[in-house]
Amino acid sequence: MQRILIAALAFITLPTLARAQTPAASPAPAAAASPAAASTPDATPAPSAMTPAAATPPMSPPTPAATQPPGDEGNLPAWPGNLPAPQISLTTLELMHRKGLITDAEYAEALHDLAELGMRAKNENTLVVGRFATTMYGFAQADFIHDSTQSFLDLPGMGAIARPGTPAGELGRTMFSVRNSRIGFRIAAPEMNGIRSSGLLEMDFYGNQPSSPPKSAGYAESSFFTSPAFRVRHMLLKADTDIVNVWVGQTWGLVGWGGGFQPASMLSQGVPGELYARNPQLRIDKPVKAGPVTVEAAVAALRPPQMDSGVPDFQGGIKLSINDYKGVQSVGQTGTAISPAALAVSGGIRHFRLTDPETNPALQGVNGHIIAADVLVPIIPAKTRQPWALTFLGEAAWSSGYADQYTSLNGGAGVGAPKGISSTDYAKLADVDGMVGWSSVTHQLSTVDWRTLLVSAQLYLPPSGKLWLSGTYSNAYSDNIGEFGSSKAVFGQEIWWDAMVVADVTDSTRFGLEYDNYTEDYGDKVQGKNSRVMLTGLFIF
Repeated sequence: MQRILIAALAFITLPTLARAQTPAASPAPAAAASPAAASTPDATPAPSAMTPAAATPPMSPPTPAATQPPGDEGNLPAWPGNLPAPQISLTTLELMHRKGLITDAEYAEALHDLAELGMRAKNENTLVVGRFATTMYGFAQADFIHDSTQSFLDLPGMGAIARPGTPAGELGRTMFSVRNSRIGFRIAAPEMNGIRSSGLLEMDFYGNQPSSPPKSAGYAESSFFTSPAFRVRHMLLKADTDIVNVWVGQTWGLVGWGGGFQPASMLSQGVPGELYARNPQLRIDKPVKAGPVTVEAAVAALRPPQMDSGVPDFQGGIKLSINDYKGVQSVGQTGTAISPAALAVSGGIRHFRLTDPETNPALQGVNGHIIAADVLVPIIPAKTRQPWALTFLGEAAWSSGYADQYTSLNGGAGVGAPKGISSTDYAKLADVDGMVGWSSVTHQLSTVDWRTLLVSAQLYLPPSGKLWLSGTYSNAYSDNIGEFGSSKAVFGQEIWWDAMVVADVTDSTRFGLEYDNYTEDYGDKVQGKNSRVMLTGLFIF
C-alpha cells in the first residue's frame, strides 16, 4: 500500500515540479539517489480493428518520453513526454546516508524527527525528487474494546468514571474503533546557506466530533466510529543549523519532554498520569554531543491556555543522554527503538485572567506552574533488539494550572464564580475550566493542583525479542480540587495500571492484548472503578 501511495504522489506532483525546471537545468544535485534514464521513442499504435490499416492518417514523428528506471524498491510511473525529467528515486534514509547523499547531521535530524517510529525510521520508504526527500509513514490500527462501565469512549485519557449505582456505572460497553490510525510525511529540503529545513505533517482520525455520540442530537453513533474526522497531530517547520535549531508549528510541548518517554500501551496515548500534549509553538533547541553524553536544551513559547490572558505558555527543559548505555524501548503502540539512558527535567509557567463583575472592568489574574522529571534506564542493556532486554521508564510532575497537559483531565473541576455572583450568570464570562477557577474557600481566583507519578517496565522475551511484556502504573492526586466543585462531581485521585503482551508477527504486523484497571476517588468517598480488556491489531508502514 505504501508503494502505491508514494507512486501516486509522484505521478500527481512531478509534472508540477518539472514545469518549474528549465531545459538548461544544472547537473544532478548531490542528494539525488539516481539519474534519470535516457529517453526512448514511443511505439506507433496498432491500427484500429474498425479502420483499415491503409486508411490510417500519417503519424507525426514520435515524441520522446522519459522512462523511469527501477529505484531501490520498484518502478515509478512512466514520465510524460515533452517534459524535462527530474531525477527521482524510491530509497530509504539509511541508503541515502550510506551513499553520502545526506550528511551525518541530516540523517541524525531525520531520525530525531521520526523517533516515534523507532528502528523502522531509517528504513521507511523515501521518495526523492531532485533534492527534496519525502518519507511517508503511519499505521492502520483496529481496537476491539470491552469496558465494565459506560464511562469512556475508545480514548479514555483521564476522564471521569461513572459513579456506581447509576446505569452508566453498572453496565458495560463494547466498542470497535479504527480512529487511532495515522499517516504522516516528513519532507526535507536541500541544505541552503547552512540551514537544513524540513517539515513534519502527521494526522490521525481523532478530529473534533461530539464527545458522546449516542447522546448527540442528529449525530449517529455509527458515523462516529465509521466516519471519523481527520485531525492534525503535527504540522511543523524545522530549520536546523550547526548553531541552533528553530521549530515553528504544532508539535509536542516541552513539559514531559515530548514523546521520548512515552510508555508502551495499546491504549491511545496519553495514558492516565502521563504528560502528553501538542500545541502550536515557537521553539529554540540546541543538542550538544560531548564525548559519551549528549545534552539538549530547549525553550519555547506555546499557544496560551486562555486567549484572553494575553500571555503565551512558556516552557523549557534540559535532557541528558548517555550515548553508549542503551536499551530496547517501545513507544506507544508502534515504535520500538534502541534508546540511550536519559534523564530530563522540564517546566513551565503560564497566566490566567478572568473578569470579576464586582470590580468590572478590572480583572483578576493568577499564575500556573509545573515542573517534571523523566527518566529512562536500561535495567538489562541491549544495543540490538534481543531477548531479556529490560527497560524502565518513570515520570513525576508537580503542577498547578496545567491539567490540560494530561489527556482529558479536569477532575470534575469547574470555574465557579466570585463571591456573591451566581454561577449560572457568571458562566457566560468564563472561558476556561479544569485548570483555574474561583475557590469556594478563599473566594479568589486559584489554580487546580495535580501531582502525578508514572512508572513503566518492558521485558523482551526469547527467542528474538519479538514477543514482549509491558506493565505501567500511575497515580494522580489533587489536594485542592474540592474547592472547585461539589463532592459528588470532583475526584481527587486516580490510580491506573495496565498489563500487556505484544507479538510482532512480521515486521509490519503487530498484535497486542491488554488489561487496564481504573480507580477514582470522589470527594464524597465514593469510588468509581472501570476495567478494560482490549485486543489491538496494527499494520505498520
